[in-house]
Amino acid sequence: TNEERWWEALPSLVDFSSSSSSSSAFTPSQSSSSSSYHGPCHTLPGYQGFLYFSRALSPEASLDLAHKCLTSYCEPPHDTNIDNVPPKPGEESVEGAEGGMFRRWMDGNPTKAYRDLAKLSWATTGYNYDWTLRKYHEDKKSPFPPTLSSLGRMFASAAGSPNFTPQASIVNYYTTKSLMGG
Repeated sequence: TNEERWWEALPSLVDFSSSSSSSSAFTPSQSSSSSSYHGPCHTLPGYQGFLYFSRALSPEASLDLAHKCLTSYCEPPHDTNIDNVPPKPGEESVEGAEGGMFRRWMDGNPTKAYRDLAKLSWATTGYNYDWTLRKYHEDKKSPFPPTLSSLGRMFASAAGSPNFTPQASIVNYYTTKSLMGG
């Protein structure tokens, strides 16, 4: 039905837990690099470019990446959706506050802070994309995190592009009530 959520329809497209489904699965070739991905990569027939790397990150790597997304990638010098909207009257500027947005949230410090985790929708690292002009600007970039660079190179290599050098990322933040694209 039209009201069906995408994740409810996904099993009818492909069973990612099994390589014996209507999708094709391949395991990237082994290399001597310890930062290479060696798990299955699923594709969907008729959808060139769709790659799904199941079990791509260990639980520890997932937690480390989530922690960096909440404590580092959403703080200056990286750009966020919050930075593009001026503070409302009464909102406090807490720039440079110890630990940033996540620490204030963890400490239970309710403030009328301009930079507040509850307002966070996205953050960019590396080159910042100008959605109005549809281009990247050399003068609008932040340092690209080594963890994201390593992950980008690993997956690009597994997908057949071993010389890829990632230079930009967007991190999306979702509440339990938000949906991707809506």
